[in-house]
Amino acid sequence: MSCKVNENGEAIFSTQTYIDFIGGFEYCNDLRSINIPEHIKTIEKDAFKYCSGLTEIVIPGNVKNIGVSAFEDCYNLTSIIIEDGVKNIGDNAFAKCLELTEIVIPKSVENIGRNVFAVCRKLNTIIIEDGVKTIGNNSFANCPELTQIVIPKSVKNIGRNAFSDCRKLTSIFIEDGVENIGDKAFEYCSNLTEIVIPKSVKTIGSKIFLRCKSLNKITIGEQFYSKEELERIIGTEEIEWNDESNNFYSKRENNEIIEIINSDTLSAIPILKGGVKRKNKTKKNKTKKGKMKKIKSHKRK
Repeated sequence: MSCKVNENGEAIFSTQTYIDFIGGFEYCNDLRSINIPEHIKTIEKDAFKYCSGLTEIVIPGNVKNIGVSAFEDCYNLTSIIIEDGVKNIGDNAFAKCLELTEIVIPKSVENIGRNVFAVCRKLNTIIIEDGVKTIGNNSFANCPELTQIVIPKSVKNIGRNAFSDCRKLTSIFIEDGVENIGDKAFEYCSNLTEIVIPKSVKTIGSKIFLRCKSLNKITIGEQFYSKEELERIIGTEEIEWNDESNNFYSKRENNEIIEIINSDTLSAIPILKGGVKRKNKTKKNKTKKGKMKKIKSHKRK
């Protein structure tokens, strides 16, 4: 399918309803606007890749599949609205959309592919609705403006490096229901201060908190609560046991302490610079779910 654009910069699509896919607009710099017809079910691989004139897009619910790299490197794209009905978002679909600031993944989406929003340098708000099952490898990697994320209970798998190098990320709330967390999922989240791994999690990859230099509290289940497992998960050989409080802790290079709480006992070691303060009393650890700003819903005109 050739790149067809009218004098107003609007994409021209076939009127034949038996053609239920669109593509062939990559490197089409004259493209300014897309109005996807109701009979379209698939946006093909590379369909609108490198369309530098494209600034906004509404993907209607009749579209079921967004192809690999469909909007990759649309570096002036500021607004992406994915309507409820879309099921799959392919690898790299919106990677390097450098001006994008916010995105809502509707509940109809089952799989977020690999690198989907990687290197979206201004992306600061992500809402993943309850219904999404998989967050692929590197899906939101290197989104340096992202500050908080809620991962809903419907998500079963968080891929390798899914949120790595999100250096302003301070709050990650993982709802009970998530089952698998991949290697280095939160690597280089250097402003993350604490995290709770829910009891539903069955497998955790290696070094998921590597180089999280501000992390001072981890709450984790009994099945992972051993020196060997914690060293593997955190990515350090500095795990120590505190006999008095019956908890593990870890020291960072600056001599600050990371307290590691067994969620089955909820006993804790308070954080102090340069040492561990011992208390006999057991405290319950409460974690507040972070609030995210709402994004106004949009209806297709």
